[in-house]
Amino acid sequence: MKENTSTRFINFIKNNLVLMAIVVLVVVTAIVQPKFLSAANLTNVMRQLWPLPFIALGMTFVIIGGFIDLSVVGMISLSGVVTVALIDPLGQVGAILCGILLGAMMGYLNGTILTACGAMIQAEVLFITFGMSSIYTAIALLLTNAETLRIARCIKPYTIFTALGSGTVGIVPIV
Repeated sequence: MKENTSTRFINFIKNNLVLMAIVVLVVVTAIVQPKFLSAANLTNVMRQLWPLPFIALGMTFVIIGGFIDLSVVGMISLSGVVTVALIDPLGQVGAILCGILLGAMMGYLNGTILTACGAMIQAEVLFITFGMSSIYTAIALLLTNAETLRIARCIKPYTIFTALGSGTVGIVPIV
C-alpha cells in the first residue's frame, strides 16, 4: 500500500523529533529576535563552538571502544588554565605545549586509574571519569581562585591567541 505525502511527512517528523525541535526553536527565535540570524551573531556562535569538533573526534574513539569519558570538561578547564597561566613565564608556544602535555598526562592518568581499578562496566567508567572531572575542575578553580583568567593581563604579547580568537578569513573565523 502506498503512503501518501502527509503520512510520509508525519513519519519524517516522528523519526526526526530533535531536528524538528531545533528548526522550530531557530525559527521562533529568529522571529522574536531578528538579530539572531545576523552575520555577527552567527560568527560569534561559530567562535564559541570551534572546540567541539576536536572534542567530538577524540570522544569518537572512546565511544567506539564502548566507553564514555566524562572527564573531558575538567581536563579542558585545567589545561586551559595552565596554558594561560604559563604565557608570561614560557611564552605562547611553550604555554601551548605545556597545556597539550598536561592534557595528555591527565588522559594517561585516567587510563591508568581505569585499568588499575579494573573498570570494564560502563557504570564504573562513568563514575571514575566523572570523579576525575571533578578533581581536574577543582584544581583549575583553586589555581584561579575561582576567577576568570584574562589573557589581556599577560605581559608578553599573545598574538597566537589573538589570531585564534579573533582572526578571520573573509567572514569565516579562524579558530
